[in-house]
Amino acid sequence: MYKNFKILLLTSILAIFNVAEAQVIIEGQIKNAPPKSTLKINCYKDNIYYEEILSKIIKLDRNGSFKLTLAIPKSAFTQLVIGDEYTNLFLVKNKHLKVSIDYLKFDASIHYEGKGAADNNFMAALLLAENKLYHGPYITNEDRDAFLLFSDSLCVNNLMEMNLYPQPKTTSPYSPEFTKFINDQPIYKTLFSQWQYSRQFKVLSIVGKTAPYRYNYFDFLQIYKFKVTKMDELTSFLIHENDIISNYAVPDSLVGLPLDEALIHKNFKHRQFLYITDKHDYQLTRFLRNNLGEVKEDLSFVESLVREFKTVCTNPQFNATIDSVFEQIKNLQKGKSAPTFTLTDASGKQVALSDFIGKVVFIDFWATWCGPCMEELPASHQLMTTFKDDKNVVFLYINIMDDKKKWIKYLTTKNAEGIQLHANDKQSNSLMFDYMFNGIPSYVLIDKKGRILSTAFKYPISENLQNLAKMIREAAKQE
Repeated sequence: MYKNFKILLLTSILAIFNVAEAQVIIEGQIKNAPPKSTLKINCYKDNIYYEEILSKIIKLDRNGSFKLTLAIPKSAFTQLVIGDEYTNLFLVKNKHLKVSIDYLKFDASIHYEGKGAADNNFMAALLLAENKLYHGPYITNEDRDAFLLFSDSLCVNNLMEMNLYPQPKTTSPYSPEFTKFINDQPIYKTLFSQWQYSRQFKVLSIVGKTAPYRYNYFDFLQIYKFKVTKMDELTSFLIHENDIISNYAVPDSLVGLPLDEALIHKNFKHRQFLYITDKHDYQLTRFLRNNLGEVKEDLSFVESLVREFKTVCTNPQFNATIDSVFEQIKNLQKGKSAPTFTLTDASGKQVALSDFIGKVVFIDFWATWCGPCMEELPASHQLMTTFKDDKNVVFLYINIMDDKKKWIKYLTTKNAEGIQLHANDKQSNSLMFDYMFNGIPSYVLIDKKGRILSTAFKYPISENLQNLAKMIREAAKQE
């Protein structure tokens, strides 16, 4: 299942909030911004699952300049959005941040000055590196060493720089809040460049095993504190104990579990073993928050894993986070009332889930930027065509985390059928929590009384259309 890239970025770099609020000033200039552009600032709640707590929109002046004051907690992860572009900020109270951006060279041109500049120049460099990784020349480069060297250069040097300053870090240009945030939350993907490589170029499927490492490839991991200290042991552990894309190296003790449950349990154990103290609690919480929804229909498995988590993690905030996830999963069991929502169609008309009581509802969550979503839309439409004459069945296509103009353009050019609805960012976040999914495409089936029938349809649905049609047909017959 394709993971929403923006979501993966946000969940990997969110900051811990404190209750006390204070002001921060942000000002700057966006050169070459489209005419009549607005600047949007979104602040998010916590470091496990982002929830918008503050949103502010202002107009840029004719020169692209702006200035605003925000009341934030002690520190806050924030996103700055202009048109189709965005960047990430780390805001700390009582700072005065100045930013300059050329809209035509957005990611590469971001530069900060003033109080908080070092923190945010780091954030800008990190986002630029991420974008290069996903959209740059190494996507198709089959030279293994070139790929690994490129991956090294993205984050590792920056992370090492963060650790070069002696304790206490009185000479560090970074704020104490930002330094703690970075050091407490190692950028997990950086630990798995070899896994990225093997996934990208299908080493496992082609040769049946991973290729040899450069001798000192994982030496940079010594900047972290792990329970495993020998580099050769850590290398082996990272790859063979954390393969999440196949059943390769699933321990014999987990063979009796379905594959999804086995891999989630294995990854939970992996983090529990590898990390120490507060890092270990954070990693376990973030992992469960983002992955328990993948097995939400197996309530007994979810309950057992939550129970195991609570024997390990004593952090009240983290326990409360997982409790809320577990409660929501219980609310999504078959026969429970489906979470309600009201969204808009392309004409601006509001459409509520409750409008379809008395009909079977098939929901397809998708986005125009999501390759697998677009790949599976023909299958979803084929399923819809099967029931085109059945007035007891409706198909809702809910566009999430997407640009509304691009969505409307797609609907117009493709002459899309079905009931097409759009969710803004805040509504998208709510839907993803309410229905407990963390990637798209995602599918839900609801009966005539507005109750959950299934939330566990797996991508690709094109391989399971007959069973889906049978389930829908049987539901449509029910009174």
